[in-house]
Amino acid sequence: MGGVAGASRVTALPTDAYKKSVGATHTVATRPCNALPSLEGLMAIYLRSESVVFCKVNEPYGGFSNMAPGFPLWFEGLDYRTSEHLYQSLRFPQHPLVQERIRNNPSPMGAKMSTRPFRATHSRSDWEEICVEVMRFCLRLKLNSYRTSFGGLLLSTGDKPIVEESRRNRSDPWSARAKGRDILEGENGLGVLLMELREELKGIPAHEPIPVPMLP
Repeated sequence: MGGVAGASRVTALPTDAYKKSVGATHTVATRPCNALPSLEGLMAIYLRSESVVFCKVNEPYGGFSNMAPGFPLWFEGLDYRTSEHLYQSLRFPQHPLVQERIRNNPSPMGAKMSTRPFRATHSRSDWEEICVEVMRFCLRLKLNSYRTSFGGLLLSTGDKPIVEESRRNRSDPWSARAKGRDILEGENGLGVLLMELREELKGIPAHEPIPVPMLP
């Protein structure tokens, strides 16, 4: 997925709990978990024990992953196996053969990896600026398509922070990494968008559709 850079620090933790966990040398700014940080490269700190954390699609909250099976999407007359397939395809709107290659890949990770030869030459020129809005679009389409299952999973998290955990050795703007047994740190872009969507869903009657923004 695309990138969001920066290094400002915010946290969803109570100050005392944070200091106890990682020491008092860090400067933190606390905020309630429903006051979401913007997607402008803000680093956040989360307590695993007080958050809803997902990493693999076969975990209890694995449905939050864009690579989760069971949520195929229909967009502009075409089927997409997962929201990851759709997200990756939208990176190449002027290249239908690349999109077809992505769409026909049997696995979401394979779909993502299949874009590597084309990213530098075929991506939208503004991809790094609009990738967050594209992800927001994909998540809302997923929610509209699976209001009961995906929407129910969102609402089941209450007001807890939602965090995608990455176990890779490099920073990922869409997730957070473990910094000790109970600390997760990162931009957590996907989690932020899911929390945003959850708060919006709470205010929408069950019979009303979820607003889906226009693609940028």
